[in-house]
Amino acid sequence: MNRALGSPVLVSGECAAVLERVTLQPGKGEGYSEAWLQRLIHNYPACLPIDDIEPGFGMPVAVCMELPTAHGPIDNVLLTPEGNIVLVEAKLWRNPQARREVVAQALDYASCLFSMDYEALEAAALKGVFTGPDKPSRLYDLMPGDALDEAAFIDAVNANLRRGRILIIVAGDGIRTEVERLADSLQSHAGFHFTLALVELAVFGAGGPDSLLVLPRTVAKTVMIERGVVRVDDRRTTVVTSMPSPSAAPTAAKPLPGTISSEQFFEEIAKRNPEVPAHLQRFLNDLLPLGIAPEFRRSLILRWTSPAGSTVNLGYIKTNGELWTDLTSHKAPKALAHRYVQELADALGFEVDTQSSTGACFVAKNGKPPRIDAILDKLDAWQAVIENFVTALRSETAQDS
Repeated sequence: MNRALGSPVLVSGECAAVLERVTLQPGKGEGYSEAWLQRLIHNYPACLPIDDIEPGFGMPVAVCMELPTAHGPIDNVLLTPEGNIVLVEAKLWRNPQARREVVAQALDYASCLFSMDYEALEAAALKGVFTGPDKPSRLYDLMPGDALDEAAFIDAVNANLRRGRILIIVAGDGIRTEVERLADSLQSHAGFHFTLALVELAVFGAGGPDSLLVLPRTVAKTVMIERGVVRVDDRRTTVVTSMPSPSAAPTAAKPLPGTISSEQFFEEIAKRNPEVPAHLQRFLNDLLPLGIAPEFRRSLILRWTSPAGSTVNLGYIKTNGELWTDLTSHKAPKALAHRYVQELADALGFEVDTQSSTGACFVAKNGKPPRIDAILDKLDAWQAVIENFVTALRSETAQDS
């Protein structure tokens, strides 16, 4: 498959202009260099396609550039208001050294963070490079008003550091095939406890020296299959051993290939009932042949994509265990959606209620959504209702085409 990007065209009224791609230059000098790319990422974190890589992360906040570690400075470090950690290495692929060592280097830097706690991370970050007139006195000062309270934020960062749970992004102006193969090789040998993504940032001039168009593209990313121990020695990455999660029960279902977002979801929901994750994993595996894809954000969303490309929400489970079906009718025919909710309520032994504000119907128990741990023995029945609903949706789609 040809993966070359075409030049974007800027259309304004009856005029159209083909934008020219900016040539980025290796090195740390002035102009469009690796240092410039670092500043771009630091000043505009939104240019990173975080939502494509880890949908549950939210928008990260730039912390600093050149964070010092024992193995060298990290180009960019970002944190989310929920305490998730993003490490970015900015490389231009015409640099031969980058092609050989960039992924191993990023993992090497990540291993330095894994050995830190919040206090050490904060101390290192405050030695990094900042922009703007005011340097923060603590990491939490950088967080927006909707962040976790400070104690919970520190606990979340500490937990992610302790578990080696970090999103690592290698960002550049063009991903080379040999770097892709290196990432694929690492993924084939071990499931990462972190997520590694290769991101291309194509930069185009948009009519002036201070006006640029940045097109982010996720070229490759890893998923966590199993926990493993990865050792980085002298820029060489090797798998020492592979081991199951210590919390996994012997009879637990084999985990789906996952992300940091999915792992965090299952950890949170297990606090209410530790039996839920294994049952949900098995349920999600059973839904795969039906084309139902789990999406982990702040909740677990069950989505079915029609042949036309529209997606239907078959229900979502919050980390507090609540099962909601009020969004099913948003992208599905209302009659079919209402029938699905009624059949699900009947199968689970509940009733159908209606939200007064939106008119959306949902499965309920005494006017409230049921808890997932109350229906663990009825997930097969839910699967059967989903199968009937998907069949009906396929039939409806075929008639409309």
